[in-house]
Amino acid sequence: MKRLGILLLLLVGCPASVDEPPPDAGDEAFVRRALPLMWGRGPEGIGEVQVLVDLVGASSRADVVRAMARSPEYGDRWAPTLRDFAGVRRQGFLTNWWCHRDQTAAADGPELAAFLRDRDPAVEVWPGDPWSMADLARSTLLLDDLTPWYRGLLLTQFSPRRNQAQTVAEGLSYRAVDAERLLRRQLNRSFDCLPCHNSSFSVTDAADPQQDRSWPLNGEPEAQLFGSPDGGDPAALAAYFRRYGVVGAYQFSSQLDWYDAPPDRGCIPSFVPTCNGCSCEEAVCAVDSTCCSESWDVHCADLCIDQGGCPEPPVVHPWGSRTRCSMMVQPASLEPDLFGPPGAFAGETNELASVWDLQRLLGQGFEQLRSDAGLDDGAAAFAWLTAAALVDQVWEEAGGAPLTLSHGQSRNADQAALLQALTEVFVAEGFSLVELLAAIATHEVWNPTAPAEGDGVLPPLWDPFGGEVPGAVVNDFGDRVHAPDPRSQQRSLHRRMGWRAPAEFFGGEELAERNDAALQESLGVFLKEARPGFRAVGFEAMLAWEHAYGRCEAPLPPPLGCEQTTSPGCPGCPCEEVVCADRLECCVDTWDQQCTFSCAQSDAGCGLELLDLPDTFDALAAAGPSRADAVATVKDVLLGDPTLDDDERALFGDLLGDLSTPATESDIRAACGVLLSTPQWALAGDPGPDRIGAEPPVALPGFGYADRCEQISASLYSGGLSCSVDSLRL
Repeated sequence: MKRLGILLLLLVGCPASVDEPPPDAGDEAFVRRALPLMWGRGPEGIGEVQVLVDLVGASSRADVVRAMARSPEYGDRWAPTLRDFAGVRRQGFLTNWWCHRDQTAAADGPELAAFLRDRDPAVEVWPGDPWSMADLARSTLLLDDLTPWYRGLLLTQFSPRRNQAQTVAEGLSYRAVDAERLLRRQLNRSFDCLPCHNSSFSVTDAADPQQDRSWPLNGEPEAQLFGSPDGGDPAALAAYFRRYGVVGAYQFSSQLDWYDAPPDRGCIPSFVPTCNGCSCEEAVCAVDSTCCSESWDVHCADLCIDQGGCPEPPVVHPWGSRTRCSMMVQPASLEPDLFGPPGAFAGETNELASVWDLQRLLGQGFEQLRSDAGLDDGAAAFAWLTAAALVDQVWEEAGGAPLTLSHGQSRNADQAALLQALTEVFVAEGFSLVELLAAIATHEVWNPTAPAEGDGVLPPLWDPFGGEVPGAVVNDFGDRVHAPDPRSQQRSLHRRMGWRAPAEFFGGEELAERNDAALQESLGVFLKEARPGFRAVGFEAMLAWEHAYGRCEAPLPPPLGCEQTTSPGCPGCPCEEVVCADRLECCVDTWDQQCTFSCAQSDAGCGLELLDLPDTFDALAAAGPSRADAVATVKDVLLGDPTLDDDERALFGDLLGDLSTPATESDIRAACGVLLSTPQWALAGDPGPDRIGAEPPVALPGFGYADRCEQISASLYSGGLSCSVDSLRL
C-alpha cells in the first residue's frame, strides 16, 4: 500500500481556483523546506544542503523524505509535536510529566506500539519494563502507525496530581473540560460551534459556490457520533471522562455522603504510609513495616492481594504502563456513574461509560477504516475525524496555516479538497505519518518559487479570506511565509550550538521563573490550556528571544548534584536528607523537579554554578578567523548560507569595525545575536535564492560536506551511502 497515497493525491491536481500550479522552486529550495518539516530546523551549514540535494538527484524527493524519517532527529522533532497536538500539559498542577517525559528502552523500537495496537489493554501486559507515553510516542513513530498513540492517550490522560480528593463539583468540571479537549484537539470540533457549523448544516453555507463559505469533508460524522449534527448534550460525552470509580486512588473529599459509600479499594497504591483502613492493612504491615512507615506502593498493594484484602484486583495498568501513567479500575469492576446522565457517543448509550469505551470505539474505528468499511457507524466516524484533525495539524506544521477555520470546517473548496485528499492518503497508507509528510512535501503547491513582482498566484490554502472579491480567491507568495514552531526553533538553536536541550516539562508553578517556562511562554510555546501558545512574530516574543539569546551564550545549566531522576533520592547530594525530611516522596518515589527546587533552596543545597562548557562558536574563535570570515561562517551555521553581500558587509562593519582584523569571541557572538533577529531566522516558508557552490571560510568540524555525508549515511542509510568529495552514491 505504501506509495499509493501520493498517487491518490496527484490525481487531485491543482485546486480549481488556480489554473496552473506555481513554478517549482527546485531541489535546493525543496531541501530547505523539508528540513523544518522533517527535523524541525533549518540547514546546519551549506554542506548539509548539498548532501540532501545530491540525495534527491540520486533518488527522488519522496524517497529522501522517507529516509529523513529514519534519523533520530525525526523523533526529536515529532514526538514533542504529537504531544502538542494532543494538548499534553507541560506545566502546572495538571501536568503528567511522570508519564510523558522519561523514556525506557521500549522507546528504541516499534514493538511497544505494535503491542498496544494489537492487544487488549485490560488483559495484556507488555513483557518489558513498565512503559511511559514518552516511550509510546517514539515507538509509534518507528512503527509509523499513529493509531497506538491515540489509544494510549485516552487511558493515560489523567494526571496523578488530579487523582486525589476532589469535590463533586470539581469532578464534574474536570469531565467537561476533558470532553471539550477531546473535541478540540483530537476531532477539531467544539460544542460551542457545532449548532451552527457541522457537516450537515452551516449558517455560512450557500447553493452558489461563489458565495459558499462552508466546505465540509465527505459524510456526516457528527450525526454518527452525537446522535444529531449539533453535538447533542455535552454531558453525554463528558460522562466518559469520569474519574470516580474508574481511576484508581481517586475519591471525593466532600459531599460523598450524598451517595453510596465507595467500594473497598485498599490495595490501590497511594504512595503515602498505610492504606487507611483497608482490611488487609494490619497483615501487610506485619510482613513489611515500610508499608506503614514510608509508602503504600505497588509492592504493598501486591501484598494486600496476597493477604486476601482484594481477592479480585480492582485496578490495572493498561498494557502494563507505569504506575504514574495510569491506574484504572478494571472494566469488569466498574459500577454505574453516580452523577449525571448515562454516556452517549458513537451510537452507544452506556451507564458504565468510561475512557475504556472510548479507546475501544477508537480502535474499532481505525480497523474499519483500514478495511475500507466506510463511515457507516460511530466508531468509523470517531476514527475518521481523528485522522482528519491530525492531517490538518500536520499541514499547519508544514505550511503555517490550517486547512480549516476555528469551527473545524474548511472555508473554501480548495482547502476542503486538499484536506479530503490528504486524509484519504493518511488512512490508505495505514495511518502513516511518513507517507503523509511525503505526500505534503511533494504536492505541487508546497514548493513554489518566489515570483517576480506582480506575478504568480497560489490557491487560497493559507489565507482563505485574502483577496476575497468577486471571482476566484487566491493567495500570493507572502501568504506562504509564516512564523515557525517556537518549540522547534528554540530546540534548533540549542542543537546547532551544542547547548543542553531546552526543558519540555516543568514540575510546578513555583518553578516557572527558575527555568525555561517563562521564556517559552513568551516565545509562544504551548504549556497548558491557560498558556496555549501562538505562532506570530510579535513584540513580546522578539524581546524575549533577544533577552535570552541576543548574546548567543549558553543558558544556565541545572543545579549540580540535584538533577531530577526517575529514582527516589539523590545519592551523594548534600541536601538529600534535608529535602526528604520535608518531602517524603522525594525518597520513596522520584527525585523530581520539586525535589531539585527544594534542594537548591536549602542551606545544604548544591546551588547554581555556571559551567564553562565549550560550544560551536568556541571552536570558531579558536580557529582565529578575520571578522568577515567569522561572520560568514556564523551565517552558514545558523542559516546554511556562507555568503555576504556588500550591504551585509557594510552593516557588520558598522557593528564590529574593520572586517579584515581578527575576530574576538565577543565579535562572533555579537554577529550570531544579530543573525538570530533576522527574518531569515525568524520566518519560514521562503527558502531564498540557491546558495549551493558557496563554501564557508572556516571549516568547522561536523559542518562540512564530508562530515554531513558520513552523519547522514550512518543515521539514514545504516552506513550504506558512499561519500566522496566529488560524488555521492546510494
